[in-house]
Amino acid sequence: MIYRSWYIFNVLTFIILISNIIILNSRPMPIIADGKIGFIDSTGQLIIQPQYSSYIEFTNFKYRNKKIKSFNLPKQAYFNEGYASLLKADVLWFIVIAYDNIIINENGHTSCNMGGIKHGQYSDGLIAMVAKNRGLRDEFIYYNYCDNRGYDIISIPFRYAGPFVNGRALVLKDDNFSYIDKTGTFINKSTYSRAESFSEDLAAVMVDDKWGFINRDGEMAISPQFVRAQSFSDGMARVMDGKAFGFIDKNGKLIIDYKFVSANEFSEGYASVSDADGYKGFIDKEGNWTFKDRYLSVGNFKQGLAPVDYNGKFGYVDYKGNFVIQPQYDFAEDFLNGFAKVYYNDKLHYINMKGEVIWTFDL
Repeated sequence: MIYRSWYIFNVLTFIILISNIIILNSRPMPIIADGKIGFIDSTGQLIIQPQYSSYIEFTNFKYRNKKIKSFNLPKQAYFNEGYASLLKADVLWFIVIAYDNIIINENGHTSCNMGGIKHGQYSDGLIAMVAKNRGLRDEFIYYNYCDNRGYDIISIPFRYAGPFVNGRALVLKDDNFSYIDKTGTFINKSTYSRAESFSEDLAAVMVDDKWGFINRDGEMAISPQFVRAQSFSDGMARVMDGKAFGFIDKNGKLIIDYKFVSANEFSEGYASVSDADGYKGFIDKEGNWTFKDRYLSVGNFKQGLAPVDYNGKFGYVDYKGNFVIQPQYDFAEDFLNGFAKVYYNDKLHYINMKGEVIWTFDL
C-alpha cells in the first residue's frame, strides 16, 4: 500500500512537471517583422500577426570582432500572467495619427485600450500606468496602478512604479525608494537611496552606503554590510565585499566565500562564475565547481541548458557540461519559454531546445 501511494505520488508529480514545462514552452513569443511585433507558438507558427509596436531597442554591437545585430524589447512586450502591453497604431486614411497603449491576451484579443496612457508589465494582477507626463523636457513621469481592465486601484502618484511581486512593489517618490502593498499602503516608513524589487520575499536595500535585505513587513532581515547585493534567486543572493563575489543564504550567512571575479545569480541550482585564474564555468550551492573551462563567455541555466562560448563559438551545455547543442553560433543568449536568440550566418534566429531554427529575423 505504501509502495502504491509512493508510485502514484511520483506519477502525479511527473505529470505536473511535464504539464508545467508544456505550458511554459507554449507561451507565445514576440517576433519582429517589418518593424511590427507579432507572436509565434513553439513551432514557429504565427498565432498573432505582426501589427503592434513597442519601445524596441535595435542593437548593433561587436563580439570578438563580429558585428552582431539584435534587438531588445521591454518586459511588458512579453506575455506575463496571460497579458502583454503593447502599442497599436491609430490609423486615419492610411496615416498614423497616434499610438494606443493596449493590453492583449494570448489569443491576441484586446483586453484594455488605454489610448495615450502608457503602462508597464502586467504582474500580480496589476499594471503600473502613466497618469501624468510633466512635459517632454521633464524626465519624471507619474504612474498609477490599475488592473488589466484599466480601472484605478492605486491613485498615488510615483516617479517610478515597478511591477508587483507577491504583493509588494518598489516605487520612487520624492527622490527616495520605498515599497507599497496592493492597497497602496507603504509597508514601512523607511526610504532608501537605492533598492531592488522583492524576490523570494526579500528585497535588497542600501542603507548608509551598505546593502542589506528587508522582509515583506519592511523589517531588516539581513543587516546592511555588503558593498553590493543582488536579489535572491534559488535561495541564494550574490554579494560583493568590494573585491570579489560570494553568495549568502536567506539567514545572511556567507555560504560561498568571496572568491569570484564575476558571478551571475543562481538559476536551476547553479551559478555561472569566473575566477582569477581565467576559468569560467558553473558552481553548485556549496561553491564547488560542477565544471569549468577556459570558456570565453558563460550564460545562465534556463530549462536545463546554458550558453557557453567555446573556442569562439557558442553552444549549449547541460548540467554536467556536455554539449547538447554543439558550438556553432557567433553569439547566443539564455533560453526563454523554450526559445533562444542566436546569431550566425549574419542573421538573428530563434532556436528551440533541440537547436532547430524556429524563426529567422530580418533586421
